[in-house]
Amino acid sequence: MDWNEDNVSSWLQDIGIKPEHIQKLKAEEVTGPVLLNINESFLKKLGLGGGQIQLLLCKRDELLPEKSKTIKKKGENREEAKHEVVPSNDVTSPEQPLLSSDLKYLTETSVSLPQSRYRKFNDKDEHFTYIKHAILPPETGIDNLVTPCHEYKSLENACKLEPRKLKIKFANEVIRFACACMNMRANGTIHFGVMDKIKTSYKHGEIIGIPIEDKEIFEEALEYIENCFPTHHSDARKCIKTPKFIPVIDKDRQTQNWIVEVDVVPMVNIVRDKLYGARIPKFNEKTNKVEYEHKAYYKRVGPNTPFITEDELVGFIQALKDLDQKREQEENNQNQAQAHFKEDLERKLLVLLTRGKKYMDNTLRYILVSNRFDQENLQNIKFLTQMNIFCVFDYDPDSKSSGLCHNYKECHAVNLHFLRDYDHRENTVDLIKKLQLFDRTSWIFCNGRSDYSGGESPCDEKTWIKTKKKLLKRAVCVICNEILPKGSFVVIFILTSDVEQPLVDTFHEFYAEMSGHEDIIIISESRENYKIWSSLAQVSCSLDVLEQISVVGMPMSHIDATIQVHLLTSHQDGCLPVSNNGVCFIKSVDIDRINSLEVVCVDQCDETNVNVMGQEQIQNIEQYFYQGGKIDWVNLWLADRNECGEVIKRDAYAEINKMLEDLERSDSLKRSIENINIYHEPGSGGSTVA
Repeated sequence: MDWNEDNVSSWLQDIGIKPEHIQKLKAEEVTGPVLLNINESFLKKLGLGGGQIQLLLCKRDELLPEKSKTIKKKGENREEAKHEVVPSNDVTSPEQPLLSSDLKYLTETSVSLPQSRYRKFNDKDEHFTYIKHAILPPETGIDNLVTPCHEYKSLENACKLEPRKLKIKFANEVIRFACACMNMRANGTIHFGVMDKIKTSYKHGEIIGIPIEDKEIFEEALEYIENCFPTHHSDARKCIKTPKFIPVIDKDRQTQNWIVEVDVVPMVNIVRDKLYGARIPKFNEKTNKVEYEHKAYYKRVGPNTPFITEDELVGFIQALKDLDQKREQEENNQNQAQAHFKEDLERKLLVLLTRGKKYMDNTLRYILVSNRFDQENLQNIKFLTQMNIFCVFDYDPDSKSSGLCHNYKECHAVNLHFLRDYDHRENTVDLIKKLQLFDRTSWIFCNGRSDYSGGESPCDEKTWIKTKKKLLKRAVCVICNEILPKGSFVVIFILTSDVEQPLVDTFHEFYAEMSGHEDIIIISESRENYKIWSSLAQVSCSLDVLEQISVVGMPMSHIDATIQVHLLTSHQDGCLPVSNNGVCFIKSVDIDRINSLEVVCVDQCDETNVNVMGQEQIQNIEQYFYQGGKIDWVNLWLADRNECGEVIKRDAYAEINKMLEDLERSDSLKRSIENINIYHEPGSGGSTVA
């Protein structure tokens, strides 16, 4: 049983356990597996009375699994299992209420299915999708009035009916549920295509979806509102939203299934002081006509929608005033909470990029995955030129001539590659040497180049999948497993234009090779682009996790400025001394091209941001050197500025310094390059002297 503490608490509330006992059980971390094994003595220790213990244990026992009549034979495909069909003479009769015994779905099968989450309530997200066989949370009663309750209807058999009967069946369920939500003043969503019974091999809440040939059948079903709410049809129209059709992703099927959802939003200014009764439509097989049940009043009780009995009616009407006040208060609280909530995107961005440090340095390498940059965004990429980028997976065929690669090359030298270059047969060392992977940034054109005539032309999505997807998988595998050690790099996806499937496939490959989402970041200025992205990426990674690793809605100009402020050093053009005691500029792109030399500039390390670095980092640099680590230019620079202790000079320092001074005084026109050889024992400090 995969319930967490909140699921158990909701179930305990539905069966009538007192709130104080529910809190005790939650505090003891009673989850689904614990619930199946608790006994009377445990409950007595928590202070439950005999009646409450008896109620809880009896209802719990109903959850225990029984041998299902539809368990498939060993080795059969799950999709091919026969499902038990419950016959019904009236195809539009209401579904039987969900019984506690039905909740045994959580133990019916040992197959672990992914959890899913709901579409955002009353949101017009055209890009939201569900994954087939994922599990939605258990159907819910009313927690608070603005948090929607949920009800599921599989329509497993009804979806095969002729259009007229299907329309009536859909209206039957929607009207009943909506009437109850309006009377309870509670938001709610009814889902069609989600398993609501445990009469089959499916789990309760499992996303299956239904085939839909004509969406108008479901949209036109709401035309029954006028006849179902004869005195309040205007209110019902305002509260019952139009059906939303959410596609169900299923890699194994060619046909498209859908989840149909209807939101009910009973705003207090619409429902105040009103009790709603509805005449539920049903189809009469004998007369072949639509008939309407007698007017009835409905409510929500746990996950069910029963009608209000005559004995309950007076008390229910008297309680409406309190419900209206509560609804109004919760609407106001929700509006205030939404107005005050602003995610700290700056902090989130830095935590993801630096793994929690206060600054960015060169201890991490970055892999960039991008598509087309427009001209405005290209003006805000300076932060990329300052980062330690190992390689770029670029899906813009024009990148070298007019895109990101073109602008990046103005600051740094790059190696131009294609995916095929990583489909190697030689050993890894030879590949690294051949492609010069650690000499400069590798720019991998994943969908060819428009300016290249060597057989790497851009192609459409379908052709790319046939010809390049395997090469992408190989390239990602080589980089993640053979070239870069795990934990030494971060992968950044920057979504700057329309999201296409190859970009999402790249996410799937990195997610698989890196064994999860750690060290993956998504940056998207456009919220619409991110919605499309997340709906496709959730095949590998849940929406909740995607949100944790995504920075959405932050303009590229803000990202550029934010990262630059927190860089430990910024790469700029340097100054070299010349013979007339002046200086000349050397561009960083030219320094990158000199692989065999390390160029020391007059202003070396002057771009280091000491304020960002902090005293702790300075001490770490100094400590690392004196514990035997390699000397770094910044180590000497900090010593010259008295930011750390003076670097201890080796015995050969004075002699080498005199040699350099003599060379400086000599005629510089004789030779443009001078060599000084230092002979030393390994580990004796020769590199430090140099």
